[in-house]
Amino acid sequence: MFKIKFIKGKKGLKEAYKVRSEVFVKEQGIDEDIELDKFDNIATHLILYVDGKPVGTGRFYFDGRDYRLGRIAVLKEYRGRGYGKMITGELIKYAEKKGVKRIVIHSQKYLEKFYEGFGFKSSGKEFIEAGIPHIKMIFKKGGKMATYILLTKLSPEVTKHMKDRASIGKKWMKKVKEKCPEVKFIAHYALLGPYDFLDIYEAENEEVAAKVSMISLSLGASKAESWTAIPYRRFLELVKEI
Repeated sequence: MFKIKFIKGKKGLKEAYKVRSEVFVKEQGIDEDIELDKFDNIATHLILYVDGKPVGTGRFYFDGRDYRLGRIAVLKEYRGRGYGKMITGELIKYAEKKGVKRIVIHSQKYLEKFYEGFGFKSSGKEFIEAGIPHIKMIFKKGGKMATYILLTKLSPEVTKHMKDRASIGKKWMKKVKEKCPEVKFIAHYALLGPYDFLDIYEAENEEVAAKVSMISLSLGASKAESWTAIPYRRFLELVKEI
């Protein structure tokens, strides 16, 4: 028989750490000083009990910028029973009940597909944390990113060299994918008007959209504007709310 408890702060840490110590410190070789951190004292800890024994855990907290999930672990002998999915799902539900719409997790790289199953999407490059490959992943309620329209006008110097546009375009796309890997392009058009190109793309937020515009400016554009595009049906819904 299993039971789930949510415990805030230090009160939940003792039993949570019984599991974390076995999984992260003993099994994965992570230093205990790294495994325990300042966020443990403010986090909400989920403890999963099976027949009264703590066998799984995870935590939810706000780090000052993002709402985070982390330290999700299940004792080795209890894996393969769906407990990891249960813990992750319950933590997401807990966050959503608090009104949280965006959650970040630093996933160990080999678990990337696991978290994708909950709607998390990878963001940025792989990095090393506690000696283990990780990837930043982001969950957004509804799973939808915002749509942006990028209008670009090339500088006179670039415009003079028409045959170089293909190579410049490839260089631009390569840099966007490198610096903003979460961006998804929908369409790309050449224009006959005051602007030279129009791109439609999806991005997580306006900061990412700003990066796309700045990359354009750094590679030969004299003007680059990213506009937020609202689906027409959503626009009509907003009108009704006025």
